[in-house]
Amino acid sequence: MKSRMRKLTSKWSRRILALVVLVVLSTAIAEPAKDPVSGSGSSSAISEYQFAGSATLVIRGVEKPADLLVTLLGLTVSEDGVQHVVATHTFTFTDGSGSITTSDKEIAEPTDEPGLYTLNANMKVVEGTGIYEGVSGHLTAHGTIDFRALPAAEFELRGSISHVGEEE
Repeated sequence: MKSRMRKLTSKWSRRILALVVLVVLSTAIAEPAKDPVSGSGSSSAISEYQFAGSATLVIRGVEKPADLLVTLLGLTVSEDGVQHVVATHTFTFTDGSGSITTSDKEIAEPTDEPGLYTLNANMKVVEGTGIYEGVSGHLTAHGTIDFRALPAAEFELRGSISHVGEEE
């Protein structure tokens, strides 16, 4: 009787273990790999609601220069001068491989120097073209925005993306 119970228990243990392995493997296969992203950029105002400039992103260890267009969609300013901004960033890679667009929530806080603000952004990757079609992910940006002359921003970013396409 004990031998029969051990065999039954052993069979069920193997089946459960196999099921767990299948679930783990299918989850790993179903989720795209996340590629780390880092980079930096700068932009200047070209209108009341847009900034243009350039950036260099590092994706999978490869530097990817890009033209940058930032569009301001909404702005509120608190009593203490902190600016809460809703914006998009579109990075169009100069090698022709495609583009990545983000939807952002940004906070610009005044510094001790009038007209100079620290800038922090949470950037959700929402769209891609070319080899970045189907892209998703999250980036954060930290930098400054200077309103003392023509408004200009500088930033560094980090995060990760998942995408269907392959790098060249």
